[in-house]
Amino acid sequence: MGAPTDIQQAAERIRQKRKQKSPQGTGEKTSFSDSSRLPQSAQIVALIVGNPDATLWHDSEGEGYISMRVADHTEHTPLKSRQLWQYVAGQYYEANGRPPNSSALKDALAVLEYEANRGENYETFIRVAAANGHIYVDLGDATWQAVEITPQGWQIVNNAPIKFLRTKHMLPLPEPQRGGTINQLRPLMNTDNTGFELIVGFLLKCLNPAGADPILMVNGEQGSGKTFQSKQLKRLIDPHVAETRSTPRESKDLYVAARSSWLLAYDNLSFISGELSDAFCGLSTGSAIAGRKLFTDGEEAISKAKRPVIMNGISDIGAMADFMDRVVTVTFNRIEDEARKPEKELEYEFDRIRPLVLGALYDTVSRGLANFNHVKIDRLPRLADFAQWVTACEPESERGSFVQLLFENREQVRGDALSNDPVGQAVVGLMANCAEWKGTANDLLNLIDKLPDIPHGKHWPTDARSTSVKMKRIKPLLYTMGIVIDEKRTSKERTIFITKLPSLSS
Repeated sequence: MGAPTDIQQAAERIRQKRKQKSPQGTGEKTSFSDSSRLPQSAQIVALIVGNPDATLWHDSEGEGYISMRVADHTEHTPLKSRQLWQYVAGQYYEANGRPPNSSALKDALAVLEYEANRGENYETFIRVAAANGHIYVDLGDATWQAVEITPQGWQIVNNAPIKFLRTKHMLPLPEPQRGGTINQLRPLMNTDNTGFELIVGFLLKCLNPAGADPILMVNGEQGSGKTFQSKQLKRLIDPHVAETRSTPRESKDLYVAARSSWLLAYDNLSFISGELSDAFCGLSTGSAIAGRKLFTDGEEAISKAKRPVIMNGISDIGAMADFMDRVVTVTFNRIEDEARKPEKELEYEFDRIRPLVLGALYDTVSRGLANFNHVKIDRLPRLADFAQWVTACEPESERGSFVQLLFENREQVRGDALSNDPVGQAVVGLMANCAEWKGTANDLLNLIDKLPDIPHGKHWPTDARSTSVKMKRIKPLLYTMGIVIDEKRTSKERTIFITKLPSLSS
């Protein structure tokens, strides 16, 4: 798509004028006074294209950005950001004594988007990124410092080779300190040793953007501190004004949240629908969703993101096999009244140890980078990238222990899911006294409806279609119990076959 010709030509004249005024690269900037006879839109464009400290570029979706040198660092901002246009409008007002009109700002943005798409194509990142075998963590401070982690160690750098973006509600991380240990976090995590090891593994994966990300499911009865401890984990990796979020209404809400945060934390989820389950799985692997761009006649907008997730409050995650294979569950213990501490006291202790724990986590990530290509694992769980990465981070004497924890955790998740799924329990009960069964989905529903002691609940199937969908979802779970589900369609009807494996039939 072309740019408005008159404004583009004016911008080009300004560029040439700047080159003539500072042929030796003196860094002299073009001001609005250099172009006061030009239209407002061209003057606004001049502020950007005439600035030797500014670079326009775009991402793979064609969105435009500007990188601006500020003091001893570079800041990266979307061209459509309010922050940038407040700055531009303020500069114009200072030079002309009046604000620019909205039409001029709109025209100028169109030209700058055009100019950005003539520039380089870069990938953008929020909080955590990887490049050239190194990992970078944006500290989120005013000077745009980042932690650079290499196989040799870590250091704080002023200009990471990464296009980090800052969102409105991001909060800074403290500067990490050396000499701490990850175990300093242990007293603040109200779980057993296995749970803590799984939490540490999750945190280490949050610091490596490569591969599919796990979903940390925090369980526990009321009074176990699930929400507070979820917030602490969020603050350790990706502090944000929204420490935890409520249940997303639809899948696109997940991707909106992912545009402003690296680690997403959801609080007090009572149920996850099939649609949201699929969306969380997509977020784990980096899938994209499509929709129509606003104010367009059908132009498609693609939202793509891959994020680690924390969620708590779900006692029954249903029998969604794909979702369960991406979940790591940790149970927090109830805190007795005599052992309970005020949150302010806990927050003070967390803030005290946070820089030391971060330093220890970065040390461990460095070890993972050094070992990753040398790690061999004979048997991998579904979260293979997660397992391989944390194994690389383990000390040599403990290598392989985390993979075993993942296998055990997966079996626990599947067992809990099946025991909490009434349809699954009904099928298990149905097959208790027979080796095989066949019939339509409607036949099956009529049969399990009559089984005693099976609570139906609001998610119980109500017709043949919902029964068929439900059986497809619980099929992998039932297989772990030795029950095989198959479905065949003829010209007349669709038949479900349920078979008990021989080892369980004898």
